[in-house]
Amino acid sequence: MLTFHYTVELTTMLPCDPSTSKPLEPFTGIIEAENYDAAKQKAWTPIIARKKQIEAERGIMVGVGNVEIMCQTVSTPDGWTEASARATFLNRLKHQIREVTKALDASEQVFGQSLEATAVKHAVTILLSELAVHGLSPEAPVMTPLAYQQCALRTLYPDLTTDKRLGLCGLGLPGEVGEVVDLIKKFLYHRNGKPLDVEKLTRELGDMLWYFAVLLDTIGLTFEDVMMANVAKLEARHGNGFNPHYASDSHASEVER
Repeated sequence: MLTFHYTVELTTMLPCDPSTSKPLEPFTGIIEAENYDAAKQKAWTPIIARKKQIEAERGIMVGVGNVEIMCQTVSTPDGWTEASARATFLNRLKHQIREVTKALDASEQVFGQSLEATAVKHAVTILLSELAVHGLSPEAPVMTPLAYQQCALRTLYPDLTTDKRLGLCGLGLPGEVGEVVDLIKKFLYHRNGKPLDVEKLTRELGDMLWYFAVLLDTIGLTFEDVMMANVAKLEARHGNGFNPHYASDSHASEVER
């Protein structure tokens, strides 16, 4: 088990618009996880809790900057120090780089052999896993639910009252659902051999998501709140897999009443 230190800058504005974003406070903590990816996922729980706490106390919208994760120590029965953990990691890293080099040299001796079929792929996979543990592997930009919600809110007219927000979402969301339904209907019954227009469907689903994000914020929820609540409901109904008693959610709701 590895010990990680996380740091994130909380701001008074949205991170989507850095030019107007003002630092509010740095938020740091220490967590334990098996690897870098698990640590980054685990860090979001206290970060979101702190974000909500500030918003409730000060009545402002709080943005979340980039989360920085750094491996500190390795928890072992011998109680390794940070220095010894770093030295061990560097030695493993050097060893694995040598293994990748050996595999590349061996593959050159077999004419026409694919790198996928040699030991190169295996050696590189291990190397990347070593880097990932310490957060050194290259990462593609990831849009998180929280980041999307903040970006969506940045495009919302700022002076809408709660009632007007609810009206906007209540009318806009079913309208966008209708657009999605119409695309699927045309594909199923009027396609004339044409494939499903996934690009247009993606845009319409994005419009649905925008209204959903605004609705969640209007009633004081995040995507994470809804996702966790839904997972809890699914666990209660289908804890051991699909339960035919709840084959229809509408019927299940009637039973619960």
